[in-house]
Amino acid sequence: MNSYTGLHARVYDELYADKPYAEEARFVHELAGRPGGTLLDVACGTGRHALAFAELGYDVTASDLNEELLDVARAAAGERVRFVQGDMTDLDVPGGPFDLVTCLFDSIGYAQDNDGVVSALRSLGRHAADRGTVVVEFLHAPAIVRGADPRRERTITLADGRDLHRVSETTLDVERMLMRVRYDLSLNGEQLSETQVNRFFSVPEMRLLAEAAGLEVRALVPAYREGAIELDTFHVLLVAARRA
Repeated sequence: MNSYTGLHARVYDELYADKPYAEEARFVHELAGRPGGTLLDVACGTGRHALAFAELGYDVTASDLNEELLDVARAAAGERVRFVQGDMTDLDVPGGPFDLVTCLFDSIGYAQDNDGVVSALRSLGRHAADRGTVVVEFLHAPAIVRGADPRRERTITLADGRDLHRVSETTLDVERMLMRVRYDLSLNGEQLSETQVNRFFSVPEMRLLAEAAGLEVRALVPAYREGAIELDTFHVLLVAARRA
């Protein structure tokens, strides 16, 4: 199921204009031990993290399944990032292996079932250099189950002065660890409805899936902050390497 299509793809960056991509990229850079060199950002969306990594000095390649988001990314980044279309569960990206491989903004959850997640993690590891690092951000199950908002509404004024209205309605399938979000967007009479499905994970579960994918788990930490993982930690980072 594809998401962020049409209108949603075109306004994506304005919807997430307040997201601190540069700070998050620097956090990952530090967490990975400041490797520098080459970087592959998987499920890159509109490429904002990829561009932030390029500004840190990395030679960046980025991939996504969604061509509409890639069109937005290419327009913003120009020649600073190489973008390729690809499914994260079966990637074959030229230019590797890479010193750092990332999959951020909870995108690993789009794989949804265990086989898909293991395939995606295996793809990430396959593209990492022998001493490279893999960093994956995922939704943390305890926080999602306890605190996911069932409904959100927001209106933002776009750069061209028009008002965009978005309603999101969230339902959880706790047995399958899936979060379904229905989006309804309206902009000057143009309307779009679509549903996004994302997997959430417990920390032990992600560790097991990473190990099943042939990764050596180095750390699991709260995303973009210091300290311990708590029950209300919504986003967690997996730090791993390809097993020798």
